[in-house]
Amino acid sequence: MGTRVPLVDNAFFVLGLTPRARWPQVARAAEALLLALQAGDPGAEMYATPLGPQPRTVRAVQRARARLRDPDERIQHEIWWEAPSRQAAARTAADDAWPQALGAWGWCAR
Repeated sequence: MGTRVPLVDNAFFVLGLTPRARWPQVARAAEALLLALQAGDPGAEMYATPLGPQPRTVRAVQRARARLRDPDERIQHEIWWEAPSRQAAARTAADDAWPQALGAWGWCAR
């Protein structure tokens, strides 16, 4: 996946899709983004990631499309796409289990 952080360079984030997207959706999204970037559409110039917005380029869209076409690479992008939501769910579950835990140990007042 190169030297970039997998959460930043994730093909699903680049294309604005989820792992539920099948190949026809991937191809359509990539083509629409390529056309929008070539037309100078400011709404296509950035994409959201868990680490903040990132610039979207023609090359990034082309690479994302190619990565999602390869089953071995696609599974890696699916795993990294899921990682932030699983971490957030684990933190929420721990907080809900005993919300006063930190205060009880004297670490902070809630």
